[in-house]
Amino acid sequence: MLIAVALATVFGCIGLASLGLRSVPPNFSLLTRQLIAIGIGVAVLVVVARIDHHAWERWWPAVAVTVGILLVGVLVVGTRIRGTRGWFALGGWTLQPVEFAKIGLILLQAVYFRRRARLLDRFRTVLESAGITAAVVVPVLFQPDLGSAVILILVWFGMLLVFGLRRAHLLSIAVIGLLTIAIGWQFFLHPYQRERILTLLDPHRDPQGAGYNQRQAVIAVGAGGLFGRGFGQGTQSQLRFLPEAQSDFLPAVFAEEFGFVGVAALIAVVMAVLLRCASVARRCPDDFSAAVVVGFALLFGIQAFLNLGMNLGVVPVLGIPFPFVSAGGSAVVAFAAGLGIVSGIAGRTPRAERSTYEFEVIPS
Repeated sequence: MLIAVALATVFGCIGLASLGLRSVPPNFSLLTRQLIAIGIGVAVLVVVARIDHHAWERWWPAVAVTVGILLVGVLVVGTRIRGTRGWFALGGWTLQPVEFAKIGLILLQAVYFRRRARLLDRFRTVLESAGITAAVVVPVLFQPDLGSAVILILVWFGMLLVFGLRRAHLLSIAVIGLLTIAIGWQFFLHPYQRERILTLLDPHRDPQGAGYNQRQAVIAVGAGGLFGRGFGQGTQSQLRFLPEAQSDFLPAVFAEEFGFVGVAALIAVVMAVLLRCASVARRCPDDFSAAVVVGFALLFGIQAFLNLGMNLGVVPVLGIPFPFVSAGGSAVVAFAAGLGIVSGIAGRTPRAERSTYEFEVIPS
């Protein structure tokens, strides 16, 4: 798993190095900042991996308070970037609390599932779990950061499914979800967010406005062909036709320069991490450990594939970075912390030990 993640960071650094060539003279400041973030992330990973993961189960009140302070604090004193008040300005750097809140939510839900695993057949338990998620999602929506809110909800829902959500409850959640989407569309989504979704349904709706970024990304992906144009030879990125190339659309840069083979390598990295997490989760001796591993796998996989979907034009542009690939120090450090917890769990779980936790089929 660590090798796969290391490859992902290498792929990301190659993409950022390519973007540095589009300036005259070349400017590798993005790559430099990413390398610093990776260095901090490695240190965090090593420290966190050495902590007994069951300590997080005892520290859940501190985790909850920290997440709450960060998410509320950023609404009060945070810096607004591209219309979203989601960052703390720290000198020449910024800190994005929602990236750490994602890991925090996984830990909080893991604690809850550990204590209520045998009560998931009760709808009240599902609602209580939803309340924990809502407490994190609501301040994120006020930033507004729709992409992160969607990820938080999907990770929570995925954890419910893995732990054995009843079909009757699944139907109830679907109805509540549809009503929430309808209300959110009417009263809470900003016009630019609605426009992005409508543009996905009709790509020719606003090709020079809301649909421009995604259209350029799709062009870049298509231009790469099988083997790509070569390092630093992508026209969409080098000629600056592709906005946010360093973050949301870095996979499109990679696709144009390294083709289908490069994208396949990215997908292979994601699958390697997910398969390794599944293997670790099945060996976990308790529900808390398994829930943490499953939650991290869901977060990593959902975020990676939603980002790829954005780059391929099949998912609305939600501002979701590719884990360990896209530029963004907060995301790198937060995912490194999550990976450290999972690595610690893997290291403390004997390979021969059978798990007391089993993935459950949704009962009727």
